[in-house]
Amino acid sequence: MSPDSPRILVIDDEPESIRLLVAFLRDLYPNVMVARDGFDGLEKAAKGAPDVILLDMSMPLLGGIDVCRRLKADPKMARIPVIFLTAHSFIEEKLAAFAAGGADYVTKPFSDREVLARIAVHARANQRSGDHEAADGDTHGAGPVPPPRHPDRVLVGKACEYLRANLSAELSLAELAASLKVAEPRLNSAFRKQLGLSVFDYSIELRMETARQLLRDTEMQVQQIAWRVGYVNPGDLSRAFSLRFGMSPRRFRSEVVLGEHGDGTRAT
Repeated sequence: MSPDSPRILVIDDEPESIRLLVAFLRDLYPNVMVARDGFDGLEKAAKGAPDVILLDMSMPLLGGIDVCRRLKADPKMARIPVIFLTAHSFIEEKLAAFAAGGADYVTKPFSDREVLARIAVHARANQRSGDHEAADGDTHGAGPVPPPRHPDRVLVGKACEYLRANLSAELSLAELAASLKVAEPRLNSAFRKQLGLSVFDYSIELRMETARQLLRDTEMQVQQIAWRVGYVNPGDLSRAFSLRFGMSPRRFRSEVVLGEHGDGTRAT
């Protein structure tokens, strides 16, 4: 386990759901916090600075949608990715989750692999953002020198950055390993230890999350987005995106983006 493992906050009022999540999360992510309701979750999110939040959609007193909206309205917590958990798979719930600012959506009963895949991509992106902010703010070199980072964490970080920069190339494991001057088994082992995923699984998650962000934040056509994330045929992206998010890229853009901005325009 990495000493600087991502911090995960689970907000759920169901004891069995919490037990299952914590049981497998703590094998890989030792820094797991738990909140039993929405108000407790907001308080722990503010104090604990999690890298990812797993949020149950249906809770008494303060539901998941309201919790997510409050998180996104707070500048100190707005960048934390929120992964919704729900027992339902209704398209209306998915649209509401994304419109509230959710980064992802997992339907119960969930598999360990599915949850770990979601966390791996979002936690990595959030920590990368936080690292840049910390570097920008440290202009005088003040403060204690941090301990050296775990070699596996460094390797995975470099690999993730390389994959992000070369999504359109659809790199094989052999090509990625060669570019990093490391053996394939060593690279895959580092990914599994740090993220609980193979390089291939992480790459698929990264493509889907990048496509979602481009649909939300740009005017790029679906075909252009497909090429950007490594799909020659936009139909292949549409099938993968629909399987992953429960709706086609066009429906996501028309209904989620319209729901966020109300008038069909994107924030600039």
